[in-house]
Amino acid sequence: TAAATAATMGMGQEAKAEADERAALAAAAAEMSGRLHWVPVQPHHRLLDLYHLSDVILDSYPAGGCTTTREALELGRPVVTRPARYLGSRWTVALYGIMGDARLTNLTVADSEQDYVAKAVAIGTNQNGLREEARRRVQASVGKIFRRKESVEAWTGLLLGIAPKAHSTRAPQAAHQAAHQAAHQAAHQAA
Repeated sequence: TAAATAATMGMGQEAKAEADERAALAAAAAEMSGRLHWVPVQPHHRLLDLYHLSDVILDSYPAGGCTTTREALELGRPVVTRPARYLGSRWTVALYGIMGDARLTNLTVADSEQDYVAKAVAIGTNQNGLREEARRRVQASVGKIFRRKESVEAWTGLLLGIAPKAHSTRAPQAAHQAAHQAAHQAAHQAA
């Protein structure tokens, strides 16, 4: 449309392609409006029930889930995602990376609109048993995303690096060692 053309003037090729894709998705959603069911905001326990009842869970685009993805994965439900360029759309693919199952990643991480639809349909309709396979793989590897020490250690290093050393009553090395021991104990208690 003329409005879409005017809105995309001056954009780079990538931004224009993303704008065109959003317009195509909006048109497809309008066409399917009779088959889509919009659910109002739910209390948390009902949201978890909806995840559990779902045949396929779709990560939103271009901003994907983080907590919602983790919750769905905890329930053993695969999430089909299409990561975009920016951090807000890459949480789900990052969780799959931590889980470390290349086949699961291949089943659920799309690289195009068409691939996203194909993966969602394949899992949603259980083509060749893919839904059960994806669920088994999620259940087998989801534990890897919890109780990780790396983030505790990274935050410890960051905070020690920016903490004002002038306010320390101990020698800097003793303060660093005490903070490291505290972080190590916290990581072990979390495990």
